[in-house]
Amino acid sequence: MNGVGVSLKMTDARLSRGTDFLLATPLILWCTLGAAGFVLQILHQKNGGGAIGEVTIVADLASGAFLLQKAVLLCLRRPPLLRCADNWARAWTLIVANLDVSLLLLPRSTPSPLLNMVSAAMLLTGTVASIAVLAWLGRSFAVMPQARRLVVEGPYRLVRHPLYVTEEIASLGLALQFVRPWGLLLAIAIFFLQLPRIRLEESVLAEAFPEYRAYVRRTPMFFPGFRSKKS
Repeated sequence: MNGVGVSLKMTDARLSRGTDFLLATPLILWCTLGAAGFVLQILHQKNGGGAIGEVTIVADLASGAFLLQKAVLLCLRRPPLLRCADNWARAWTLIVANLDVSLLLLPRSTPSPLLNMVSAAMLLTGTVASIAVLAWLGRSFAVMPQARRLVVEGPYRLVRHPLYVTEEIASLGLALQFVRPWGLLLAIAIFFLQLPRIRLEESVLAEAFPEYRAYVRRTPMFFPGFRSKKS
């Protein structure tokens, strides 16, 4: 056991930058295609809509920028110091990391102007905050359970997983555009399915950086000022 509640196989076999880039290529392409999709959505959006339409366009631009930022960081990130070697754990991580796409399978609703504004505002706020957090994480960014560099400053000084929080805000905003309550329930379910992934990430970090255990004890997981006794 590693002190954060999960036991799994690790490997400290170092990857070259080229090998790490090759392994990340499918995710790079996925993020790039997603960013292109948002651009196409903006280009095909109907004119009008006033302030709501403008906020929606800005939210789509931010979402596209966030996916493009991910693609760039996947290209430039530093090689991992330690990786999870459990194939089942890696598969679970890859699946839940992309589950938010399942929201698009739901039929869209026709929200009121107020609800549409709330949806766009949440999507914009969550996405812009995600861009800021990801910029701070920088070349330490990883999708799979890996340790590249320990980041405990900036937004990570307040909570251990700020990127999950900001992404969930954006997901809830997106969910409001689909048939309710199923969109919201799906977004919430996806967040809770991320918890095993979070524990896997913390296991790798605790194994790679002994000081991470002290960081876990003093820093809440999601909400500033709230620290669970089990953290």
